[in-house]
Amino acid sequence: MRTAPQRNAFTLVELLVVIAIIGVLVGLLLPAVNAAREASRRTSCSNNIRQIAMAAINYETTKKKLVPYQDDFGPSSAPKRGSWAVSLLGGIEQQPIRDEWDDGAIQPGNNDRLRPNIPLFQCPSDNDNNDESYARNSYAINVGHLWELMDIMNRLPMLDYVDDSVANWKHLNTVNATQIDNSISYNHAKGSEGFQSKGLQSGGIKDGNSNTLWFAENLQADSWGYSASDDSVRYRLGVGWVYALGSVPDSDLQGSTVVTIPKLTEVPVAPSHADAAKLNALPINGNKLTIAKGELFAARPSSSHAGGVVVVVMADGSVRVLSEGLEYHVYQALLTPNTRKSDVPYNRYLLKADDYE
Repeated sequence: MRTAPQRNAFTLVELLVVIAIIGVLVGLLLPAVNAAREASRRTSCSNNIRQIAMAAINYETTKKKLVPYQDDFGPSSAPKRGSWAVSLLGGIEQQPIRDEWDDGAIQPGNNDRLRPNIPLFQCPSDNDNNDESYARNSYAINVGHLWELMDIMNRLPMLDYVDDSVANWKHLNTVNATQIDNSISYNHAKGSEGFQSKGLQSGGIKDGNSNTLWFAENLQADSWGYSASDDSVRYRLGVGWVYALGSVPDSDLQGSTVVTIPKLTEVPVAPSHADAAKLNALPINGNKLTIAKGELFAARPSSSHAGGVVVVVMADGSVRVLSEGLEYHVYQALLTPNTRKSDVPYNRYLLKADDYE
C-alpha cells in the first residue's frame, strides 16, 4: 500500500495566512497597549501633582499662608529669587537642594547644583520639556489675574474707557492682579512689581478649596529653577485668566455685574489678527506649543494626555481632570478664591459640579 508523502514545511499560502493573522492581532493589540501606557502616564502625572499639593498644604500649615509664586531665598543681603517650586523642595524630600538655595556662598546660575532635574516635576507625557538642560518642569501654579493681557482685552469696543495715565494704569492693574480675591498665590520677592508682604491663607478661599484650582499641567512651563529680577515667573511658571467676557447663559448669571477696570486713554480698536490668534490660545490646551515659551499667552493649563484633558489639583488636594472644552467663565471662576469679590466679568456666577467634572 502506498502512503501519502509527509510534508515537513508550510506551504506559501499557509505562511501568508499565518502572517496575516499575526498582523491583525498586532493591529488589535497596539491601541490597547498604547492606551494602557497612557493610563499609566496619567496616573503618574496625577501622583506627581498630588504630591506637589501635599507639600503646598504642609507649607501653609507651617507658614500660616499659602505658598507664593515667587520668593527670596538665602541671606537678605544677597537673596536668590526663585519660584514656588523652590519653596516646596523640603516638602518633596529635596531638602538638600533647598539648603543650596539658602546658602549665601552659592551664586545663582544655570547649574545642576541649584537646579537638578527632579522626576516629580516632570509629567511622563510631556515630551516637549527636553529642551531644558536643568530643572525640567511640567507644572504651574494658579497666579490668578494676568494683568498684562488687559492692554489687549481693554481695546475691545465692548468695554468703556476712562482717563488714566499709562504708568498709573500699569501700576493699578498690577495691584488689582495681586489682590487676594483675584489670585490664590502672590509675589513675595521684595523689590519686584506687585510685591506683597502677606499672602492668602486657606481659610480665605471663600469659594471653597474643592472649587479652587491650585496647580495644573502646563506644556510651556519654564524650568522650576527659573529666576529673574522681574515678575516674569508669574507667567513662566503660572496659569492665569484674563478679562474675557465670553458667553454665559442669562439664567446662570444671577444678577452678575461686569467689573469696571481703568483703561488706557486711547480710541478703542479691535486687537490685531496676531493678538486675536494669541487670545484664542488662552483656553485649556489652546494651540498648545504654537505659542513660544515665556509668553503671557502660554500661561494656561495644557498637556499632551490623550483625549484633550489636563490634570490639575484643587486647593483641597483633590486631583481632577479638566477638558479642553471647559467654558472660559468656568475656568475664570475656578482660578479665583473669592469669585464674588474678584475682577472676573461674571463675578456672581455660581459654579456647578457638572461645569468641570
